Amino acid sequence: PVLRVPSISALLACLFCAATAICTFGQDASPGQYYVIKVWGADEGFAEGSVTDVNQTPEGYLWIGTLFGSVWRFDGTRFVSYTSANTPGFVSKWGVPRLMVDANGALWISMHDGGMTIWDKQGFRPAFYSTNQPGQMLWSGPGKVVFVYGDGKLLLGELQKEQWNWQTIALPGNQ
Repeated sequence: PVLRVPSISALLACLFCAATAICTFGQDASPGQYYVIKVWGADEGFAEGSVTDVNQTPEGYLWIGTLFGSVWRFDGTRFVSYTSANTPGFVSKWGVPRLMVDANGALWISMHDGGMTIWDKQGFRPAFYSTNQPGQMLWSGPGKVVFVYGDGKLLLGELQKEQWNWQTIALPGNQ
């Protein structure tokens, strides 16, 4: 017969499990016990009280749209405000109802006063101007995006030579 000796890593794993069980034995396992809840407000740098939408881009930023036309970026530590007054390429003046993230990680910022601004690795830039704002992003792919309007029409966008070209399509029965 062959006698097997446990490896050091197996012994350490057993010790860790035993220590964890001893430390947690008898403690209440309520879900709130393991989370820290933090409220962010004006004292922490978020001076806006009218949040309209929140979304997250792949690099981990939380983006917050507001009723008064600013977009805030939160990196887990601090807030940065972007407005048409302090950010070239940002066109909102009257509020941000929707923040949408496409398949490439770009943030699409819908404006109450019409149009859309994009934020990506190149910064902010206007995508289009219109008084009819899309309500929701349906699909996105490399250099392409599809939005739907409230009346059911589709807005198709295609990026060609750093310029977005747009086409509105009425579906059958929606004309």
